[in-house]
Amino acid sequence: MRTVKPFSLFCALLFVGPVFAQAKKSASTPPVKTDQRRNLQAELEKELKLTEAQKKKWSEIIGRYRPKVKAVQDKYAPKLEELRKQMRTLSSQASGELKPTMDARRKELDAVLTPEQRKKKATLDAALKAAIQRRSGSGNQKR
Repeated sequence: MRTVKPFSLFCALLFVGPVFAQAKKSASTPPVKTDQRRNLQAELEKELKLTEAQKKKWSEIIGRYRPKVKAVQDKYAPKLEELRKQMRTLSSQASGELKPTMDARRKELDAVLTPEQRKKKATLDAALKAAIQRRSGSGNQKR
């Protein structure tokens, strides 16, 4: 059986957090809001150093495809919302089931550390938790 290394878990949590944050949004919420989309487009235009003519052409092309993209998003939104609900339920169940095991493991791991190491580990744990909450946009929610 393969074990997950702490750094791999840390990386996975940083990337998975936004997925769960998106799952909390309703089906009517577009994946990327209009102002965010404009900011992304502006950043890309800046990085590519597009001319005004190129920017105009890009906007025309994006506008032409927007109805098709929205139609597909609207078509799948109800099913995606149902899947998000299922994911939240499964995630909650898995978390509840894992908690006693993770608590016992943490207690045994902490017993191996010196008091100074335990203090440093607590600081690192708090920083990781804060980073995960920032990434997932759930800073006010208990994990």
